[in-house]
Amino acid sequence: MLYTGKNITKKLATLILFMMKNIFFKKSIIVGTLIITFFKISAQEIIPLTSHLPVDGDESTVVEKMSFSDNGSIVAISGVTKPSMTVYLPKPEIATGTAVIILPGGALRFLSWENEGTKVAEWLNSKGIAAFILKYRLDNSEMKMAQSGSMPPMKMQLTVEQFNKIEKANANPSTDPGSVIVANNAGDDAMEAVRVIRKRAKEWSVNPDKIGFLGFSAGGGVALDAVIRNDKEETKADFVGTIYGPSLIDVAVPSEAPPLFIATASDHMNVAAGCLALFTTWKRAGGEAEIHLYGKGKGAFGMTKQNLPSDEWIDSFYTWLKSEGF
Repeated sequence: MLYTGKNITKKLATLILFMMKNIFFKKSIIVGTLIITFFKISAQEIIPLTSHLPVDGDESTVVEKMSFSDNGSIVAISGVTKPSMTVYLPKPEIATGTAVIILPGGALRFLSWENEGTKVAEWLNSKGIAAFILKYRLDNSEMKMAQSGSMPPMKMQLTVEQFNKIEKANANPSTDPGSVIVANNAGDDAMEAVRVIRKRAKEWSVNPDKIGFLGFSAGGGVALDAVIRNDKEETKADFVGTIYGPSLIDVAVPSEAPPLFIATASDHMNVAAGCLALFTTWKRAGGEAEIHLYGKGKGAFGMTKQNLPSDEWIDSFYTWLKSEGF
């Protein structure tokens, strides 16, 4: 099921009114489930992140779209031109003060909103951690190429043991120079998210010194972009986690680099090599880093259970956070 960002609220509201009129005649479990799902989505505060965008920028003609599962939850989002973040706060009595900005993956062409977004946020909330899912700007020109069947060639196909062939830990597989601009734009969105959370930390019961990133796939690359290019204290992340997400730009480890957590399947082509190159580069520069290379586990596993050791990545991330004082 597909709706655009502009008409989703109107369509869902109309759907709910229709269901409410008919619920007395049709006692359907599905109807009740959809109503509950809608109010669950509506309950989350959405914060626009636009103050860093050019004021005189051209209005994009790209239409934002959302795809939904049968139970009404958002599965994926594409066509993002206006960044925002969705707030998930833990129960006050268990809040730890740590805030994690979640960056779903999707090759910079879409966002895997459920498997690498909402499910992660809810898990973190259960541990007392505030979560903010970042809807960052995407590569909409690439999306059009994908739809037309024409994609730029990939510059490498490396296995994990070939990690030393990756120069400056830059594992961006695209040969298109524009891909760096897209990563930079999304990285700017991530830095703006840090700034807003730090500014409103008291309101959300967040410790301003415990704000970091957790990115997946391309989202991990965006998180790294925000860390590597940042030059302001107000937008500085205190930690960064990347799940099967190597760097998409040349890695120049910051002088005060935040601790880094990495997890990936070792047979994930290019990605595992890029993640290992990132780990070694971070360590050589004196940064603190931890890496989990799982022997088995298909690609972008996210919160999907495969009955494999990679299923425990989020538990390892949580343990790592606590060991780092977050």
